[in-house]
Amino acid sequence: MNTTTVPASFQTRSRPGNLSRTRGLNAEELVMDFMAEHGGHTRSTRAYLPITWWMNSVNQQTGNERKRYPVPQVQEFLDALDPAVRYVTVSRGDDGPYEQLPQGTIVFGAGGTGDIPIPLLPPA
Repeated sequence: MNTTTVPASFQTRSRPGNLSRTRGLNAEELVMDFMAEHGGHTRSTRAYLPITWWMNSVNQQTGNERKRYPVPQVQEFLDALDPAVRYVTVSRGDDGPYEQLPQGTIVFGAGGTGDIPIPLLPPA
């Protein structure tokens, strides 16, 4: 499976104490690391989007607000992707990506969002 190259700023890792409630890797980070090491050996016609959706939206928050928003730079990047390619991604949050994903993108989503549910995983 090919991994789509994305700006490093779209791959913000969790840090203890920044609303992550984790001390280890989360689902998005676990899959990103796995794909970096083994993605070339994974057969699929889809391309993996290695974006940390939850942390990107959390970083858009100001003050003590709990509402999360789409990230304009991420949306601009998604809008520029090749529409002929079908993508797959992982979302660790219970409300999924806030951005409009390319048509046909499959989301493995924790907490009941997305196309294929995965469990809300504790830190690794």
